[in-house]
Amino acid sequence: MFNIKPPVIAAQVVCVLSVALLLTGCGVSNSTGSARQAPSTVSSSASANRAIQELLLSSAVIMRTAKQLGYKLETSKADMLARGQSKSYSVTNVRAGERLKFVGRGDGDVRDLDLTVYAPNGVRLGSDNLVDNLPEVSVRAPYSGTYTVRVTLFDSRNGVNGAFVLFCFSKK
Repeated sequence: MFNIKPPVIAAQVVCVLSVALLLTGCGVSNSTGSARQAPSTVSSSASANRAIQELLLSSAVIMRTAKQLGYKLETSKADMLARGQSKSYSVTNVRAGERLKFVGRGDGDVRDLDLTVYAPNGVRLGSDNLVDNLPEVSVRAPYSGTYTVRVTLFDSRNGVNGAFVLFCFSKK
């Protein structure tokens, strides 16, 4: 489904390391290759550790639940957004009829994280605009091709950046 299909364990390790880097203040390259700093609200290693533990715990629950429902983890992304900012991710080689489930999880600074999924022709297939930091969108692919999921940090605590993890699961 994706250009690169790491084994589930490798995907989890990459996800964990990405979140850890984002939340502990290390620079992380975004899609344009420039360095991005973690939010200044994570001021101590104790608070960074709590935020990492929170994301990791919820990530484990998300992955376990999806597996119990017969979904396979295709990929995960960890990133940061500023309040009001959106970022899009592509899911390639999706086959018509395949079921996709996108699940996001924001850190403690995220109050409202939203997901919107688009078909290859640009038509919006589904969205989660509830006021929470755990959005989920499930769709059945009407066409084969590349699908897009847009992640929006609608609201965050005190207007700061927020870290999030995005998972994409598939089921035939």
